[in-house]
Formats: sequence, C-alpha cells, structure tokens
Amino acid sequence: MPPTEPDRRDPPLDPDRPETWPASALAYLRRRQESREGNPALIELLRERIRREGPIPFPAFMETALYHPEHSYYHAPGTPIGRSGDFLTSPETHPAFGLLIARRLHEFWKGLACPPSFTAVEAGGGSGSLAARILSAAPGIDPDFGSALQYILIEPFLPLQRSQQANLSDHAARIRWANGLGSVRNLTGCILSNELVDAFPVHRVRMEAGGLKEYYVDWTQEGFTEVTGPVSDPALEHYFQTVESPLPEGCRAEVNLRGAAWIRQAGTALKRGFVLTIDYGFRAEELFSGRFREGTLRCYWRHTFSDNPYIRVGRQDITSHVDFTSLIRFGAEAGLKPVQYDTQEHFLLSLGIRELLQSEPRGPGYSALNALIDPERLGKFKILAQLKGP
Repeated sequence: MPPTEPDRRDPPLDPDRPETWPASALAYLRRRQESREGNPALIELLRERIRREGPIPFPAFMETALYHPEHSYYHAPGTPIGRSGDFLTSPETHPAFGLLIARRLHEFWKGLACPPSFTAVEAGGGSGSLAARILSAAPGIDPDFGSALQYILIEPFLPLQRSQQANLSDHAARIRWANGLGSVRNLTGCILSNELVDAFPVHRVRMEAGGLKEYYVDWTQEGFTEVTGPVSDPALEHYFQTVESPLPEGCRAEVNLRGAAWIRQAGTALKRGFVLTIDYGFRAEELFSGRFREGTLRCYWRHTFSDNPYIRVGRQDITSHVDFTSLIRFGAEAGLKPVQYDTQEHFLLSLGIRELLQSEPRGPGYSALNALIDPERLGKFKILAQLKGP
C-alpha cells in the first residue's frame, strides 16, 4: 500500500528540527523516500553504462533492473510474489488453480495417447505453488497419469530456486531444476508458463510521421530520462509486418522480441506435446490498434502499480502486455500449431471451476476462487495452447 500521510491536524513541521517531528511524520517520510528510491548499486551500474555508451535501449535498462545477477529485482532476498510481496498470481490466489491446470495437463496426456512418461516443464515457477498443486493433484485425477508425470522447473534465479526447493521437498523424487529451456530436448509433454512472457525485457517504440522510432534511456541530474532515436534492431520493423498490425502514427508500444525467441525455443525443445501460455495481453490487432496510445508498460510495488519504470529501480517489477499474435506466428516457425486461445474465465469454467465454487463456503476462500474467473480481474487473462506433433 502507498504511504499514509501524517495527520494534517498535527502542527507544522520545523524542517530544521526533525527531532521534534511526531513519529507518524518520520515514518511517512521514510516510507515515501523508500518508495521512490531504487537499489543504489544497480543505479550506479546503469549510470556508468550510460556514461560509457550513451543512451541505452530500454530492454538493456529493463534487463539490468530485473535480472542483474547481484543487484536486480529478481535476485533480491525473498520472493516478490504473494500477499506479502508486490503482486499476486493465480496459483497464490487459490490452490484450485493448480488442480484445474493439472486437469488440463491430463487432457494433454490423453491427447498424446497416454505416453508412459509425460514431462511438465514450468518456466518461471515463482514460489513453486503451482508445481506443488499439480504434482499433488495428478494421482487423484488418474493414477496412470500420476505415475507418468515428471516435472522440470526452469528457474535461473537462485533465491527463487531455493524457495521452490524448500516448498517442493515432498515432491523431490519427481522434480528437477534447469536454468533454461536450452537444456531441455526431445520433450514429450507440456511447456507451461504463468505470467512469464510479460516480464521479458521489451523495446519501447513510437510511430512518427517519418517512421518507427525507439526510446532509449539516458541519465541527467534529475535522474533517468527517455530520448528517442532510430531503432536499435531491424527486427523491430519486421515485427509489425509479421503480426500484420501496423502501429498508428502517434502511438507508443512495447515490442517483445524476447518472447518471440522464447516461443521458438519452446517449440524446438518439444518432440511431441504442447505449449501452454497464461498471461495478460491481446492479439496484435487490438494491442496495436491505438487503444493503448501510450503503451502498456506497468510497474508493481507492494500491490500498487504505476507506469514509471525510472523510480524504485531494482525494487519494483516491470511488465507489459503480451502480444499473443506474435507467439502464434513465431511459434509456427518452430512447428507449433495453435489449438486453443481463450480467456482464463472460459478456460477454467471448461475445467470445472463452477463445481468447485458450489462446494466452497462463502467467505475469503470463495472470493479468492471467484477472482480466478472474474472478467475484471484474473479472468481476463488469456490462455494460448499450441501443439507440436500429430
């Protein structure tokens, strides 16, 4: 929550005598300062890079802020996910989400003619709560499916990996960890992700009368700032041609080239099976229609959000909406065929969430379960399933 202002009925504060300030004012000032300041070591790294190289493309800034191996957001102690963190995902909202995903994986397993070994690869597993629920639910859904199911968690960030290992100790015999999809080959099963692609570093662009321009990050006495220049990668121009949705003049947008590379890699890792992507976003024709004239970049800190990535650098999450058309088009290059694209609301309804709601007593648990399909909340997320193989 944002800092609560001190009581306005308090007497005026003497700036030269902070020792006379009430505790509420001191606490407010401290929280307000913390809310705007980032990680000093990380900021200095970025400042030094800009001093050496000049303004840097936004994905370089975002990559450092989120993924630097020592000072970044995802390498900080503790987990950013959960009620005590910065944001809440579907697996942390209610454990039934994992049960319902397990039911879908069971359907995938049957669609592949019930192979004796079926591997679920979860990329970006957060706290490990989704993996725990899937592995717990599988034997009850079908004992043969439970026996066939193996699990791999793709997690390059050591603090999160350690947390996952602690949370998943009961399933140690069926789970292993990998640092990236590159170590997964000839897979029969499903590669799944929940709120992964939205956190990949993105290019920020704007269509001007003279063509596409890109935003770069510079440093001034006031802090980080944006400047525009020519595109840093020819693939940015090609991207809008691939998704067949030209950006209207005057509009900003985010281009997730990393997402395009990731879906190709997922298709390459599969011998036979599915890719299941759960995230927030739209098809390209809506995302780049002019509806989001300033783009969709969002920053999350203690369950509040802003559109300013240049405060709390290294201490807030940075995301943008996913272009699902790009995942379909670039996935096709790796042999992936779309078999389902729907909202999370309809997806979970098809898997039996209504019956779970009917058996859930009214109260916090019911509200949390209903949030998974609320079209104004998590229910508006999108589900993309892609198939490789016969």
